[in-house]
Amino acid sequence: MRVAKPEPGDPAIAARIRAASSAYTTSATEIAGRDAQAQERIKAYREGLEALAEAAKAGEDSP
Repeated sequence: MRVAKPEPGDPAIAARIRAASSAYTTSATEIAGRDAQAQERIKAYREGLEALAEAAKAGEDSP
């Protein structure tokens, strides 16, 4: 069995599709920014958990 090679297509249609794709795709810069924000939230969450654990431990240690 052989697969047929793709036809060249219409360059104008291809250009129109590429131009319109920005409406439904996310840029690499935006993804990197979201990732950085997520990492900051994770760090703050973990720091909060550590503070709660230390507070709970300090409460157990006191008479």
